[in-house]
Amino acid sequence: MGTIRLFGLMPAVLFGVYAGRRSVLTWGPERKRVLGLVAVAGLAVGILAGVPLALMAASIWTDPALGISAIAGMLHLAGGYAAAAGYLALFALIAVAARQTPGPIVKALSVSGQRSLTLYLSQSLLFLVLFDPDFFGLGDNFGVAWNSAVAVGVWTVGVLSALLMDRLSVRGPAEVLLRSLTYRSAWPRSR
Repeated sequence: MGTIRLFGLMPAVLFGVYAGRRSVLTWGPERKRVLGLVAVAGLAVGILAGVPLALMAASIWTDPALGISAIAGMLHLAGGYAAAAGYLALFALIAVAARQTPGPIVKALSVSGQRSLTLYLSQSLLFLVLFDPDFFGLGDNFGVAWNSAVAVGVWTVGVLSALLMDRLSVRGPAEVLLRSLTYRSAWPRSR
């Protein structure tokens, strides 16, 4: 199953490579119309394509034929790709608007993005300690609302930490480590 899932992700990876080479996220105001169309169409297709599987998961559509379930699964996967394109375009539009009127929220998100690996790793570690049953196990003891509030709190602490690191001119430790491992010379220098 893992191999099948890996190949199922390949179109998304290839789309990401294509979008990166076309610099989709750096498109400016001149491409707002195209981005708006992709955002609306992609999100609409993503939602509509997920309806059959959502109806099955909610036990509203019970006992569909195996072929129908398979088609619903394929629609869900294809809709996920369309929604991903829609979200990509939506975030590009938000970035265009944020560049025109940057404020404190944009600054906070920008410095968080510059330290995204550090924040990701620290949040993952905190979530492990807070939610894993072998540690504090909050996920089993509280409801969705409380766990969501804890997750938002952890994210907020990460953003505030990124702002503090920016104010102190400190790069993220994980980014520093990754850069040192990535850019160090693998070969001895020739003289």
